[in-house]
Amino acid sequence: LVDGYDFISVPDVAGDGDGRDPDPRDDGDRLLPSGLSSWHGTHVASIAVGNHDDGGIAGVAPGCRVMPLRVVGRGGGLVSDAADAILFAAGLATTADGRRLDEPLRIVNLSLGTSVPSAVLEDACARAAEAGVLLVAAVGNDGGSTVLYPARYASVMAVAAVDRSMQ
Repeated sequence: LVDGYDFISVPDVAGDGDGRDPDPRDDGDRLLPSGLSSWHGTHVASIAVGNHDDGGIAGVAPGCRVMPLRVVGRGGGLVSDAADAILFAAGLATTADGRRLDEPLRIVNLSLGTSVPSAVLEDACARAAEAGVLLVAAVGNDGGSTVLYPARYASVMAVAAVDRSMQ
């Protein structure tokens, strides 16, 4: 895990008392029926980079580094926050506190989706792809046939599962 950033601009959505800041920790949404939080991005990151040697699951790329760029909070998030995080990941934007990446991230996982197209999000994805970033996004989580954005954009690799099985 390397230093990340909280791109959520609305304090109530962020749930951490402020807007954008260098602390990407997420206190959770507490939206599950059990009162627990979904922490979907954390779950996906563990599938990607989990290291079986540390007692966890074996990911597809153990040993890779993860930079958490938080864009979704309680009840969702803004497309503009996601677009800003994508541009930051591509080394094309600076945070409010002056942070800028010296070089783009190689791969960005977008564990989010919307049925509404956005020129702002599409432009950010295209610019990041032009900078050499591989953007990977889920087509959706509801089993429907509609591909969500940003996975629907030509600059993004769309991924899906056939069923819930891990086989």
